[in-house]
Amino acid sequence: MASFACLRVVTPPALAGRAGLDALIDKFAKAFLDARWSFPRRYEVLAPGAYLLVEPRGGRLDGLYLSDMATDLQLKLFGAEGDGAVTLVAFEGAVEEVARFAALSASDLENLLGGGQHHPPFVGHLTRVAPQGVVDQVTTTPAPQQAPGAERAGPALRSRLLDPTFYGVYFTPRERFVGCLVAAENERYSLQEGARPADAHSAHDYDARSAAAAVRAMELMSERGGLLFIPICFASIIHGVERDRHARFLEALPVERRAQMAAAVYDVPRQPSYRMVAILIDFLRRYFGTIDLQVADPGFAVEALPVDTINSVTFVLPDGEAKLRLAAIKRFADRREAYKARKIWPAVTNVRTQAELELCFAMGVPFVTGRAVSSALERPPARPDTPASQLPFGQPSHRAPR
Repeated sequence: MASFACLRVVTPPALAGRAGLDALIDKFAKAFLDARWSFPRRYEVLAPGAYLLVEPRGGRLDGLYLSDMATDLQLKLFGAEGDGAVTLVAFEGAVEEVARFAALSASDLENLLGGGQHHPPFVGHLTRVAPQGVVDQVTTTPAPQQAPGAERAGPALRSRLLDPTFYGVYFTPRERFVGCLVAAENERYSLQEGARPADAHSAHDYDARSAAAAVRAMELMSERGGLLFIPICFASIIHGVERDRHARFLEALPVERRAQMAAAVYDVPRQPSYRMVAILIDFLRRYFGTIDLQVADPGFAVEALPVDTINSVTFVLPDGEAKLRLAAIKRFADRREAYKARKIWPAVTNVRTQAELELCFAMGVPFVTGRAVSSALERPPARPDTPASQLPFGQPSHRAPR
């Protein structure tokens, strides 16, 4: 879930009312935020000296980051030996609380920083920072805590939780499982077999079943059990109405395990627009620590993706004769330098045969999934370190790839 903060710039009392000061603060603060508060994060100017900061990936603000900004403003506005010190005040909390904090008058803010009370009390976290560092940090009235996992979703959702089936995700350089793709038990669709829903209604139901199975899967996986990949339809997230419908069931995913959950986004077009990618990232980072794009074209335009935003791109091998499938692996793997340049991991799924698995090893494909890697499992692989000679996991061993 995205996190929100209001950043207020408090100038020395001796400079209160100086002509043009608000415009200067706004100019330098926006320049700093443009340079340092980079995409997918965003900010908005709420009032003179007040800024809304949005971090779609969640998490707390970095005190060192705030100290750097305070120092930068101090030097640009007043110099090292100026008329006083700039203080930054950051309030983090729910968006409603952040908006309420942004509306505080200067006198009310001064009273709050001096230890006074405000009614009703703010729910969130207040940090005061000067150029020399964090001055103090105060946690205000704590927000009500939700129970972890499915418990916060209520009895109705708990009754719909589904038993999961796991498919291992294998890291070839170290010959170990680093996570699993999850599906509901007896699911008719399968990402690792290239079987996708054919329409929006089916995609919604498939994604909802997968999320329900993922909630149950988190109970079976330890926090060191690797990533859990959860199917999400690309078109559903791009369209606002369906995106809102997805949000309803994705809210059931355990927030405290977000770093362990990965969105396996299927049916991604060959060259998604920048706007589409921005919408996707902004939404999915609320629920997932990792984003994987599953593509059907070995020539997918990875160059069009922003650097350091998408974690991996998985090529789904097409149905067809063996020669066609092997050629597709080679064509995809030949572009690994383009993926390296974008800091994106390449992967291949729907790997069905020993020959295809061997080629993935030979071509340096780092991540592989498919029936040649893992059968359907009731639990994640008990032994993460698994020699290639023992693949597919859960079935009789095959010889090791050359």
